[in-house]
Amino acid sequence: MRVTVKRFAVCEKEPGISPNMIDIDDGSTVRDLLGHLALNEIEVGILAVNGRSATFDRILTEGDTVTMIPPIGGG
Repeated sequence: MRVTVKRFAVCEKEPGISPNMIDIDDGSTVRDLLGHLALNEIEVGILAVNGRSATFDRILTEGDTVTMIPPIGGG
């Protein structure tokens, strides 16, 4: 199946290619997608699927849009 991935800042390991289409196995979770992209969970601070907050255990379906933003710090 194919999903769209939008990555920002450190989640975007190859600048200039986000958003992009990724082919993954049916029944894959967001965690599986992270493995496919060589990302760790700690690199993702905000995670959304189709514009809604999601967990790493969320099962993806054809056409989903996954957005990943790194943790934000400051003070």
